[in-house]
Amino acid sequence: MTDSAETTLPSYEEQDSPQNRVLLNPKTRRIRWTLNGPLETAITVARDRFFDPDEVPEPYHQGHAFAQAPLTKPKVSSLKLYVETLDDWDHLWMEIHRDHTDPDATYDPANVVYGPLPGVDEAELRGGKHLLVCCGLKRPWGRETQLVVKATGNFVTIHDFISTVHPYLMARRGDIIETMNLDPGRTRKPFGPETKLMVTWQCAKGVEIWDEADWRAYHTRNKPKLPL
Repeated sequence: MTDSAETTLPSYEEQDSPQNRVLLNPKTRRIRWTLNGPLETAITVARDRFFDPDEVPEPYHQGHAFAQAPLTKPKVSSLKLYVETLDDWDHLWMEIHRDHTDPDATYDPANVVYGPLPGVDEAELRGGKHLLVCCGLKRPWGRETQLVVKATGNFVTIHDFISTVHPYLMARRGDIIETMNLDPGRTRKPFGPETKLMVTWQCAKGVEIWDEADWRAYHTRNKPKLPL
């Protein structure tokens, strides 16, 4: 066995289990990650995880002390990204459209289409009659996250993650906005192209997208109530 083979770390997926969880570096709680422009202006580092409108966060750059810190404990060589907002897209779309039509009826194909879904065993599922287009809108089947974050060195660092994931999310910003508008749990709809977005970690491999107003409300430290 070569030295490089001996020092190759397993991936997140190879290590994570109920008995051995791969944990996110708590330093990431201090990272302020906006999704409104290029990486160079998207990241700052705050004192803690709470939002303070009076705070001026530190600038983030590849040489920042956080940048080369391991993203996870234990360290990993790679991980498959999970983005809740994108990976729920097909489910949210179907929740809205599933009862609009009948698979045995006839419709204008510009508005409604049924057919087979790529990658689905049609011998087991509904004989190929899956809703593909409804209300003139194409179903987002197969549009879930498909990105692997790989270490540039011996292990995945915080910067490896951010520098890989940020351009991917920016490229799919339109998809993210569209999915947010389908989500019944979001109260500030409709969201448009100008909506300010924030990214937070859910776990070591997963991120969630917020609109900035909700993010600030959720991350603002509760102030003590004044005595009556």
